[in-house]
Amino acid sequence: MVSLFPFTADLHVHSCLSPCGDIMMLPNQIARRANEMGIDVLAITDHNTAGNVEVFEKVLSKYGVFLIPGIEIQTIEEVHILAYFSSASIAIMFSKSLGDVYLPQIKNIPEEFGYQLYCDENDEFTAIEDIALMNSISLSLSKAIELVKQHDGVCIFAHIYRTFGVIRQLGFLPKDVRVSGCEIRDRTELEKAKQDGCDRVFISSDAHLLESIVRPRMRFYMKERSYDEFVLALNRKDGRRIELL
Repeated sequence: MVSLFPFTADLHVHSCLSPCGDIMMLPNQIARRANEMGIDVLAITDHNTAGNVEVFEKVLSKYGVFLIPGIEIQTIEEVHILAYFSSASIAIMFSKSLGDVYLPQIKNIPEEFGYQLYCDENDEFTAIEDIALMNSISLSLSKAIELVKQHDGVCIFAHIYRTFGVIRQLGFLPKDVRVSGCEIRDRTELEKAKQDGCDRVFISSDAHLLESIVRPRMRFYMKERSYDEFVLALNRKDGRRIELL
């Protein structure tokens, strides 16, 4: 019998690289906030890019927080999905293919849409991303999920009842795509999500500001903090499970 341990998680946090992310969404700032809030596992999920995940992985580990490298993808239907990968290098490789092939090469207007900032381990800004990241990629929902799986990643639908959520955009959960679950805002949406066909439900902060990173509302039961264990828990396999708080 494998011993399982509880780990709290927030699987949807933006860095300063997202144009809608506050410029204080920096590695050490987020790591300290995660410690204050008692978060064991955290995913950085910037819009259509993983450009900051490697830096965050290094910094978060110093604070005892395990990073899941992620991306929030906007498909051609203007639906947001959260993709998670086994390593920062794979997430970055996937991110590069999005940026080079599938993301429109439209210049960002920071004064209108927000700055897109790369940073280092000392919370210093190192570069500005010029291509607008908040546009839809040229892949459909099913094709985007397929591409994630080709990179050994997993997906969940993001904030399904809010703007760019799958139910808000399409009016239903598509049956022809397989994801690991649906993200909701809080427990008030739980029954509705189940009625709409979401049998696996997650609650994360979708934080764009430091103060939006709150006490975690999910607990993962896993053998250890690793990507493989994370995927087992997402899919409720081998006794791994997720508890909503």
